[in-house]
Amino acid sequence: SLYVYDMEEGRSDVFFGEESTMKCYISDGRRSIIFGTPGVDIDWRNQNMFVLKTGEAKYYVGKYRGVNRIPLLKLSEMYLIAAEGWMEDDPGHAAELLQTFKQARTQKEVVSQEVTEDVIMREIRKEFIGEGVIFLTYKRLHHDIWGNTSEDQVKADNNVFVFPIPEDEIEYGNRTQN
Repeated sequence: SLYVYDMEEGRSDVFFGEESTMKCYISDGRRSIIFGTPGVDIDWRNQNMFVLKTGEAKYYVGKYRGVNRIPLLKLSEMYLIAAEGWMEDDPGHAAELLQTFKQARTQKEVVSQEVTEDVIMREIRKEFIGEGVIFLTYKRLHHDIWGNTSEDQVKADNNVFVFPIPEDEIEYGNRTQN
């Protein structure tokens, strides 16, 4: 982790500021797509990562408010990477890892399920919300980017994941765009 004594001073107000300056919010519809039906889902991430501002009906991402540590690598991330790695070679071991991961995030019995890329992506979307990690995971797995509905999905291809080379670099760096 990175330990920063003055986390709220001189940092982005979007994530670390006082309640009045927070700007990164999630709609109820988007939140229910990611976490499931409100009231039924008992995932602690859904219950504790969002802040309801006084006098507003919007939920804001507040997972790092009031802390002075930002994790660089989380145990949860290692579980998800390991489950992904074992997915094809030893599906039983992958399921055990995912089971352990999910039990730490919910207060109910987790039913074992087949570990697929989509199952892991669902958990990544919950675990890393507001951290800027999800796009890189979509890119690494070359996975379609999920929207609110199936019509909102963006098909995975290099036009989405590979940024163009800047024109100055092509002109002065003797490079070509492939």
